[in-house]
Amino acid sequence: MIKQSRSDIPRRESGRHVWPVKEDDTQSNDIDFYKTAFREQSRRWGLSEIILSNTGDGEISLYQSVNQGADVPHVLIAAGFHGEEPAGCWGMLDFLREGSPELFDNVAVSFLPLVNLSGLRTGSRLNSLGQNPNRGFTKGAEVEPSIEGKVLLNYETLLKKRSKSWCALLP
Repeated sequence: MIKQSRSDIPRRESGRHVWPVKEDDTQSNDIDFYKTAFREQSRRWGLSEIILSNTGDGEISLYQSVNQGADVPHVLIAAGFHGEEPAGCWGMLDFLREGSPELFDNVAVSFLPLVNLSGLRTGSRLNSLGQNPNRGFTKGAEVEPSIEGKVLLNYETLLKKRSKSWCALLP
């Protein structure tokens, strides 16, 4: 295992990382394409969208299967906290493209596909305000939550219900 030095953190946080998405002939930071494709797949799966907030950089949305009240395991899959790590977002889209909505016969799934819109747009770990969206969630945290973190904390009860069986945070 490679140990990461603390000196790597500023370089990583200030870097701009964008990759080609060959299957879609676009770039990893093309939020408009991504959101359109995700909404198209969410309709195919019968997911409902809840817009949690507009941070000024775009809407943070939660998508959920219609069986949220069923007596089945509840799973929340979240991605897009760090903009230079788009694989989770695009992997979630690929899952919806390749999977079958019959999955919801056995599990209630909620998707939080893109948290840090400005970071993904610029290929940066930090949001447009220089905040790390994956910090400050715990009691006694040394840093205040980012604008995105505050949105998620405002919906803490809903998100906990959606993840009562399992929660996956994709890179």
